[in-house]
Amino acid sequence: MKKSLDKAIEDYDKAKLNEVTYISRLEKENATLKKSLSKAGELIEELKQENFNLKDELETADDILTIQREEIEISRLPLNERLEHEYINKRENEDKQKKENKQC
Repeated sequence: MKKSLDKAIEDYDKAKLNEVTYISRLEKENATLKKSLSKAGELIEELKQENFNLKDELETADDILTIQREEIEISRLPLNERLEHEYINKRENEDKQKKENKQC
């Protein structure tokens, strides 16, 4: 009977130790996963910012191409039409400047 009780206590101690070891391992794994998740979040934020910057650069490049296309079209027009078009653009730019100055 004493051996059975000793065996039961020993088995209980082993089970308790295994449980503590398992819980400790899970806690370490959880901490590692939290760190990985934090790093992934930082990487996502960096990628979002990079994406925003690239979109901004693309819009700027598109604006430049649009202006260049308009200039090419104007250069193909006869002289009187070019002058008229330049005058219209100049007036539009002046109007935009006046609006921007009023807003400021």
